[in-house]
Amino acid sequence: MFLKIRNWFIDTKIGFKNLFYWLPIIWNDRGWDRYFVFNILNHKVKEMIKYYGYDKQFIEPKENNIHEELYKIRDVLHGIIWYDYNKDAQEILFQKSLSFGDMCALSFGDMCALSKKDSEKLYQLKQKLEKNDYDKLFKLLNNYYKNLV
Repeated sequence: MFLKIRNWFIDTKIGFKNLFYWLPIIWNDRGWDRYFVFNILNHKVKEMIKYYGYDKQFIEPKENNIHEELYKIRDVLHGIIWYDYNKDAQEILFQKSLSFGDMCALSFGDMCALSKKDSEKLYQLKQKLEKNDYDKLFKLLNNYYKNLV
């Protein structure tokens, strides 16, 4: 009976701790923001990194590998959340072809008056860069869950 009561208090304490830990993340959720899923995943990965890195002397080699994979996942998530794909796509296209629009404001990161053809190239390259990062993230997540088993 004592163990049930003690476990109930421990579970309640952990529950309140989790509630306050996740409250700011959930509070900022917006229905139209597709990147919010990545914010949630990033928050979870940060906590898992702390958990696996808490006491490194007792981590098994398999768990140490998991810790490294979590760092890789975190880095890709940071790229997806905070990376400016438009600016990078502009720079890549500008380097490939000097005829890419006027590029009058490349140094400011603004969009210049682009032709329809250049705008389509920019959009396609931006989509390709995003897709590559998404593929990299899901490949890392897949490897992470395979190593758990």
